[in-house]
Amino acid sequence: MFLPILAPNTKERFDTEYTHVIGMTVPLPKNFTLSADYQAVAARSNIDVFSYRRNVVSVILGWAY
Repeated sequence: MFLPILAPNTKERFDTEYTHVIGMTVPLPKNFTLSADYQAVAARSNIDVFSYRRNVVSVILGWAY
């Protein structure tokens, strides 16, 4: 293997990342709103150190005046 030229005998990195988001909003009395979101990220790489999974959950209480 001769490529890449600046770093011979190495492997070129190839990544694929998937992001999924789902959310729900519920109106509450007195102009309040409750929102919940879920985000899942899956990153796959041919170099193991760059592969990961991440899950994020958020709950937000909002008020409009």
